[in-house]
Amino acid sequence: DELNKDKQLVLKNRVMIAVYNGVMLLMGEVRTPELKQRAERIVSGYEGVHRLVNEIDVMEPEGFWSRRNDNKITARVKLALADATSVPGFDVTRVKVSTAHRTVYLMGLLSHEEDEIVTEIARNVPGVERVVKVFEYAQQ
Repeated sequence: DELNKDKQLVLKNRVMIAVYNGVMLLMGEVRTPELKQRAERIVSGYEGVHRLVNEIDVMEPEGFWSRRNDNKITARVKLALADATSVPGFDVTRVKVSTAHRTVYLMGLLSHEEDEIVTEIARNVPGVERVVKVFEYAQQ
């Protein structure tokens, strides 16, 4: 993809992309505001994407151990969501979970009630410092 072809973005920066139902989320770390804008510019024309959310932080990219911790947080949140039984008919596969520097990003197509419950579950997982919701809402 075009993002991976940009050597300045790929080398010594970390940009991750998550897509759900036509919503694209950019997250990670880049060293300059210009690189953040460039990442957004590169992916902004992708077919099928109707909403782009750029949550890339301008900072020194985090190291291996921090990324490993983020992966653990993602796994813990997914496990906690799999145990969510308080909403009848809730399907955990409609929630995409990603983590970057202890911030959990939640994407999916949910009801407002499911949003509240999913967000609260994620907030209560050990290690989570912040939760960012990138939901779309199903008609009720």
